[in-house]
Amino acid sequence: MTGLVFKKLWIVSKLEKAARMVSFHSGTNILTGENDVGKSTLIKSLYHSIGADAPQMSNTRWKRASVFYCSEIALNETTYFIIRDGKHFGVFDAQKGLISKHSGISTEGGIADFFCDQFNFNVELEKSADGKLGRAGPAFYFLPFYVDQDAGWTKSWESFSGLQQFSSYRKNMIEYHLGIRPQSYYDARK
Repeated sequence: MTGLVFKKLWIVSKLEKAARMVSFHSGTNILTGENDVGKSTLIKSLYHSIGADAPQMSNTRWKRASVFYCSEIALNETTYFIIRDGKHFGVFDAQKGLISKHSGISTEGGIADFFCDQFNFNVELEKSADGKLGRAGPAFYFLPFYVDQDAGWTKSWESFSGLQQFSSYRKNMIEYHLGIRPQSYYDARK
């Protein structure tokens, strides 16, 4: 796996005019606390901030708060800041200079263009709607590494939203992540 490290996450509510910043330390981080204090929401927010949408992140209460995110990450020891406001993303370097901007996730010009290139994850799968090939976004890359308590415990490999846009995504991603069908298979298929 490409070296991805979350360093900081800012969650900002435009409606409440409030923000929270959480720093993560190198090594293992342990979240503790009573039920309903936001541990799961924090984890979901990490993935959501970089374009891997976890269930429950689009609930009515969260939408009403009008939340946007900034995550400071290191990809192979290079620092980036990713800002997400709805479906819009901005990628900034360590000096906070704009590298790229994106609208959507897997659509043309979406954040998948940045992340999938960084991860060397250029997998295209058949769309459920029309059978045409479409780019699998960051959620497909992270599937084996996150089990969502709301969706992933009841159905395997369903911890992110929007996965059903592709037919047979489970089989394809299991084969990809196990090395049965590596990136070279998908490159040849294109």
